[in-house]
Amino acid sequence: MLDAIGCQTEIAEQIVEKGGHYLLSLKENQRGLYDDVVCGFKACRADSVSEQWEYDHGRFEVRKCSIIQSKNVLLPENQEKWRGLKTLIKVESSRTVKDREMKETRYYISDEEGIILML
Repeated sequence: MLDAIGCQTEIAEQIVEKGGHYLLSLKENQRGLYDDVVCGFKACRADSVSEQWEYDHGRFEVRKCSIIQSKNVLLPENQEKWRGLKTLIKVESSRTVKDREMKETRYYISDEEGIILML
């Protein structure tokens, strides 16, 4: 998995050319794609959802992973830029330490069809 700086069409292309698969972190620096993905998760029901929680050392954390097919939500110009793009992933985290709650949502793109993520 690469972080947001690695979320480049050229990097995805190189990975696929060499026979690999990609799971790229998506941030707002990929504006059109990011907006499509966020809207896609609002508009479409997830194909797959997994939720995991953990309690340790006074910290309670919940992580929820949702996956949708990219072809169902992306504009054609965004779909075609990314070689082999198949899935969009959203991970929502909620962490509570004492009385303080922190929430975060992260997005990813991948060329894998059936992804199983370890949250």
